[in-house]
Amino acid sequence: MILGSGCSEVAKTVSLAADLWNIVQVSYSASSPALSNREAYMSFFRTNVADSLYNYARLAIIKHYGWQRVATLHENQEAYSTAVNLFSELLATNGINLTTSESFTVEPGEQIDNLKEKGAWIIFGNFQEVMARKVFCEAYKKKLYGKNYAWFLLGKYSPRWWEVDDNSTSCTSQQIYTALDGYILTDSVPMSLYPDRPTISGHTSAEIAEVFRTRAEQDGLDDGHVTSYASDAYDAMWSIALALDQATKSPNDDSGNAAGPLHEFSYETRETREHFINTLSTLQFEGFSGSVSFTDAGDREGLIEIRQVIDGEETVVGHYSFHGDEQLGSDLNITDIQWPGGSPPKDETTEKIVFSTTPRLYLYVAGGLCAAGVLFASICLLATIILWERSAFYRASPLFLVLGLLGCIGMYVSIFLMGVSSDVIGPENQVLLCTVRSWTMTLSFCLAYGALFAKIYRAHKLLVSKANLWKPGGHFPLMFRSLMSLFLFCVIVLIVWTVWFPIQRDVVSSGNEVR
Repeated sequence: MILGSGCSEVAKTVSLAADLWNIVQVSYSASSPALSNREAYMSFFRTNVADSLYNYARLAIIKHYGWQRVATLHENQEAYSTAVNLFSELLATNGINLTTSESFTVEPGEQIDNLKEKGAWIIFGNFQEVMARKVFCEAYKKKLYGKNYAWFLLGKYSPRWWEVDDNSTSCTSQQIYTALDGYILTDSVPMSLYPDRPTISGHTSAEIAEVFRTRAEQDGLDDGHVTSYASDAYDAMWSIALALDQATKSPNDDSGNAAGPLHEFSYETRETREHFINTLSTLQFEGFSGSVSFTDAGDREGLIEIRQVIDGEETVVGHYSFHGDEQLGSDLNITDIQWPGGSPPKDETTEKIVFSTTPRLYLYVAGGLCAAGVLFASICLLATIILWERSAFYRASPLFLVLGLLGCIGMYVSIFLMGVSSDVIGPENQVLLCTVRSWTMTLSFCLAYGALFAKIYRAHKLLVSKANLWKPGGHFPLMFRSLMSLFLFCVIVLIVWTVWFPIQRDVVSSGNEVR
């Protein structure tokens, strides 16, 4: 049996070669979903959680918050592409809409633009640490962060990875952190949740962790970073030991094939290899990282830890227990996620049309002023009617005064109607209101201006002809015809406009605002 390799690409090559020599391989950190393909990697096992299994934790989170629209962004590498493809299938199976799936090779700028253009609010990312700095630099520039967004990434990044200065971005570490602050990650549990529970070795996880920290300090290692791999490596070695121990005790496997003692092992025979595979497939024990067992594909059925970056530090906010059920037979426990807006973001924008209308205060003020004008014009109109028969009024053509005052009253009314909007009378009456105030303003203007023009024109003719201004004459019919001609012309224009070119209601967007 072989322990390793930790790198997925190397593990693939080793597994293909090891199978030719009937050797079983157990890895502690190779996470590529491709290694779950039993047809290609028949004798591969791993004690770390495969990247594809994080998809179930992500799906559980999506269902927990009731999201129906999500997006993905991944780097163009086989490990990430395979995991995202499996995630897309899982989303489709569970009725979740994948808004867009973006991929990039070197620079993610265009893909970030696409995410924003397509309204992606819940984003799941699969990319390595170096690319993560580029992604969040672009997210900062394009404002793809804040209370309306939720970013989900894989774990395994180094502590405070955004502070690493590798000259790969044009952003400062603070700008990158501004964009990623509050992001959520899924990772395998670095240590059993029950530190005082005895493991297969007889020691508790707390005791093993203390030994590890002591050795790490002696060797000058960063225990916070190494521990996430150390527990899986520890359990991988125990898995191999238990399989070897079982091989010495069980002369036959479940199928009845002879396994033979270990000292009779041969690279040419497949019986011992099959025995190891069967033993590991049914193996279950309490390890440093928790309960250890394997799926039929050789993947670890481990506990997944959900963490969130809060104030620059990763804080545990929940756990997910995977049971291998395609219909999400799982146990999700989320407790302390801190959302920037105080509540989980929406998975899409809610379109709400808010009409821009005249403030009621302005309408009331304008209405009061118009009412004052109507009152004053009405008083003048009443006075004109009362004093109609007096010589001074009669010679001044009181009929035109009355028509002019009526036009002024109509203009005041039309000004008030101009301020009345759909929120007062209802959208269904908006077209009728527009038509009425157009007619009112036009005809009122014709009366008011026509009467004034007729009287001015009369005065002009009398002054030019040097006639007696106070002597009644034949000027009245000409004035009346001029006024009625203008009025009739306006009526004809309004009828043609109303019948053949009616007013239509159209909604024009003046911009969007995200709340």
